[in-house]
Amino acid sequence: MVMNKDEIIWEQKREIEKLKKENAEFKKDIRERDTMINELFKKIGILETQLKEVIGKLRLYENPDTPPSQQRLKKKQEQRPSNGKRGAPKGHKGTTRKQKDPDEIIQVGSDNCPKCGSEHIKKLRVKKKTVEEFPPTKERKTKVIQFDRDECECLDCGEIFISEDERCPKEGGFGVELMVYVILLRFLTRAVLRKIGEFMGYTHDFEITAASVNEIVSRVANASTGEYEKLIEKVRKATKVHVDETSFSVLGKKWWLWVFRTDTDIIIAFHRSRGHFILDEILGKDYSGIVICDGWSAYQCLKNAIIQRCWAHLLRRAKEYKRDVVGKKIYKELKLMFEEIKLFRESNPDKEARQEKYEEFTSRMDSLLKEYSGYEHLDKVITYLENGKNDWFTCVLYENVEPTNNYAEQTVREPVVVRKIIGAFRSINGTTNYAKLASLIATWKLNDKNIKDELRSVIVNNLCLSRVFLLPS
Repeated sequence: MVMNKDEIIWEQKREIEKLKKENAEFKKDIRERDTMINELFKKIGILETQLKEVIGKLRLYENPDTPPSQQRLKKKQEQRPSNGKRGAPKGHKGTTRKQKDPDEIIQVGSDNCPKCGSEHIKKLRVKKKTVEEFPPTKERKTKVIQFDRDECECLDCGEIFISEDERCPKEGGFGVELMVYVILLRFLTRAVLRKIGEFMGYTHDFEITAASVNEIVSRVANASTGEYEKLIEKVRKATKVHVDETSFSVLGKKWWLWVFRTDTDIIIAFHRSRGHFILDEILGKDYSGIVICDGWSAYQCLKNAIIQRCWAHLLRRAKEYKRDVVGKKIYKELKLMFEEIKLFRESNPDKEARQEKYEEFTSRMDSLLKEYSGYEHLDKVITYLENGKNDWFTCVLYENVEPTNNYAEQTVREPVVVRKIIGAFRSINGTTNYAKLASLIATWKLNDKNIKDELRSVIVNNLCLSRVFLLPS
């Protein structure tokens, strides 16, 4: 059928309207999709931000500067079946204590049978059982002691003085043994001030506030200032020292706790900065011994010192690249070199052999750097190696120098536990008190000394007696 002109126009208009409607629907659909895409981009942005935060937090626990003992998120290692018997390893001390002679013997008898209640019983034998016991709380109460001190005048020089006793502090109302007890609770059990007061209330029926406990800590810390300064002098004269640092919150700000460990002494110190200031203060700018440390730039200020970079840090850093074939290869080569260093040191080489081996290792390190410097993804570990190029083999050249800084990292563990317990120091005095007493106690433990006796000696000599009458330390 042939359409006339009007019908054709009408049909075209209808088609146009249909197309307009479809076009409008397409535009609406496009707008909805644009909105959806924008929402997805926003979500992607949020997820990327969250991912960065998670990666940042993860780096606190999984980074080459975190020792294995502090890594919380470790991969579970598959346990291989063992043919050995269950139980403690050889040399384990066990829990059985050596029995001591009794101070008191208590006779325990029976008047009747516990089963039927009969009084017709016969004694067969005596079964001995020994226990170690504390006296009851009421017998462990503190004593109140009055010291009637003579005030005297020297007839030769006219000096008027008050008689002294090693059990009587010149200031304060707490005795020597009580102060020793509080310091041991504070530093050996890591008890917080409030809990020390509660504990002494329950066990000794002795009331003491957290403020009074803190006053005791401050008083004993002040008394130990001289001993702490002697430690610093000894460390300055040491031929080698392990140094490490970790962050610590003080008054809500990030401070740094530093440890300095020699073969016989340990110093703990706090500073606002992670820079070279504390190194100048403790070791001195002219320190010329061997410093075992990580790769932190602050140690470069010790111009006269000989540096030994920590191989444990290096291997942890190289281990991050094990997933890659080339990264796995460089890690294996470094690990092999480290094992060779340990074996060489155990062989007790002479000076000539040390020099020869030092040159060999240095040459091998140069070759390793040339071989792997072209791999861009290894830039960080290559730069780390190059920065410490002259400091990786000091332990080969000099005897009795460890290739790792594990001794310092072990020393840091105790303050790290304290940090987890208290969270932060709320005064500058708190850091000073902790540094002095923690240093002395750590040093005494390192030298297997009786901490209680050493602490008592410090208190008596500095809080009870004049210089003329000091007890031997």
